[in-house]
Amino acid sequence: MKKILAYLLVAVFAFSAVACSNNNVENESDGTEPEKSLSDTESDTTKETENEDVPKLPVKTYKITDSTAGIKVLGERYLSSTEQLNCDWTGSGLEMNIYHSGGNITFTASASADCYFRAYVDGEVWNNVGKTPYYTVYKSKTDIVLRDVPTGEHVIKLIKVTGYTLSLAQVHDVTFAGTISETAPADKELYIEFLGDSISCGWGTIGTKDGKYTGQDGTVAYPLMVAEALNADYAVTALSGQGLVYYGAPNHNLQTGYMYGSSRRSVEEEYAFERKSDIVVVNIGTNDYNKRDQVNAEDFGDAYLELLKTIKEKNGEDCIIYCLYNTMNDTFHEELLAACAEFGGEAKGVYTVKMVKATRGASGHPSLEEQEYYAEFLTELFKERLGN
Repeated sequence: MKKILAYLLVAVFAFSAVACSNNNVENESDGTEPEKSLSDTESDTTKETENEDVPKLPVKTYKITDSTAGIKVLGERYLSSTEQLNCDWTGSGLEMNIYHSGGNITFTASASADCYFRAYVDGEVWNNVGKTPYYTVYKSKTDIVLRDVPTGEHVIKLIKVTGYTLSLAQVHDVTFAGTISETAPADKELYIEFLGDSISCGWGTIGTKDGKYTGQDGTVAYPLMVAEALNADYAVTALSGQGLVYYGAPNHNLQTGYMYGSSRRSVEEEYAFERKSDIVVVNIGTNDYNKRDQVNAEDFGDAYLELLKTIKEKNGEDCIIYCLYNTMNDTFHEELLAACAEFGGEAKGVYTVKMVKATRGASGHPSLEEQEYYAEFLTELFKERLGN
């Protein structure tokens, strides 16, 4: 009887040991990691692929700079770095072709002040938790987690939607189970640069009308919508709160900002303008006009004429310039029109466009509906000029 009881006890202990061992294996393989930051984008469990025929690649971290093989820099204008990809201007970011074994794709980013990014997989918005399209990036390193991206080949796009004067951002690396193609997405035939202020940054397109950065999304402002409609590469050289002549420290005005890749980071070396713009859209003067106690009309007109000369000098005589005015206020429009005429007007490829005011958003800025109207109007205008 004692021998029987001994055998039963051994069997019970053996079963318990196996059960504990199985539980430990499950806990070790659930894919969770300690939280890196107090972010609304913390990492969660990576799902295993159900297709056993698909090769499972190891999780790997890739450092991201503007020279990383397979990375296309979005926004064109940037200050190069060997440590990170600087994403300062509205619409700046990256695009890459990848093969992914399935699960999460995690970017690590940081910023000088809180800002928003949006992510896209194969051209579709990839929402954050809570079905919001916005990923908040903080001063400390923050995870941008694209959750449960399926197995296969994908085009991944990450775009900063918050404007330049509100926050300078950096993308440091990306971690996922897969590989980045050595061939970056190709440049598009058409390249358009948009010069402006908060109107071009999309201030007032989302959120409340309190004028905070949370109400700004450059992906639904007319510059990026026009670029999308025309299948064009773009740069949005727009300075919220600043003018052509007027500026508020620590920012610069457009006279200075246009000459550098990122003037708040460095003014030691001018921007190279390696890629020439086919079209440059200028929508500046709202803040100059608002600061008439500091900027007079004559100085604005002189500065505008010099800007036109610089645009042609840097981009070539074939570059077409569209000068928009009347978006929010007078914009010193008489001086603007006089500068365009003195430069040579349409004979020199300079066209003036009076914008029509519609519905207002934050702090009197164009609403989402108005931005959409501008985008449709300008797209058709550019198509006609390009012969499309």
